[in-house]
Amino acid sequence: VSAGSKIMYVGQTYRINVSGNYKWSSANKRILRVKGKKITPRKAGKTYIRGIKKAKGKKFVKRIWIVVKNPYINKKRVTLASGKQLKLKLTGTKVLRWKSSDKRIATVSSAGIVKGKKGGTVRITATGKNKKKYTCIVKVKAVQKKTVPVPTVTPVPTATPTPIPTATPEVTVTEEPDKDVTPTPSEK
Repeated sequence: VSAGSKIMYVGQTYRINVSGNYKWSSANKRILRVKGKKITPRKAGKTYIRGIKKAKGKKFVKRIWIVVKNPYINKKRVTLASGKQLKLKLTGTKVLRWKSSDKRIATVSSAGIVKGKKGGTVRITATGKNKKKYTCIVKVKAVQKKTVPVPTVTPVPTATPTPIPTATPEVTVTEEPDKDVTPTPSEK
């Protein structure tokens, strides 16, 4: 920590890097404690540390404002499509282990990369170096596989054959001239 305003996280320890023989103290010991040049944040809040140095009959005072935050995971709740991935990050402490409550729904790598497998809800938990657990609820939406519509085959109408007229025999009637019908003697 050097002069100016700093952000620190509960569970970590920090070292003061200000030259000179200053005696450091905390303005609020409930938020952070100072021992020598070592700072231990205890709970979230804002305070300052004060360094006092006496030299040649003069008193020198340095003040460094510190914002103390709790470690946190970058996402508390997220929706993810199956087959997609996202990165979770734990800020303020080192991650010892990532864990998925159901590896069939989503998996998580040691780097915090979550990959959706199938539809459902799962808890992704990071265990920090401070022995605390940080959780993100991941809702995985099953992606419907896009089906390519198969065109229905419509039967092509076949041409109805046009009846071909068949040749009908022509009947020709010929008339014979009238014969005189006279009865024959036997008919009489």
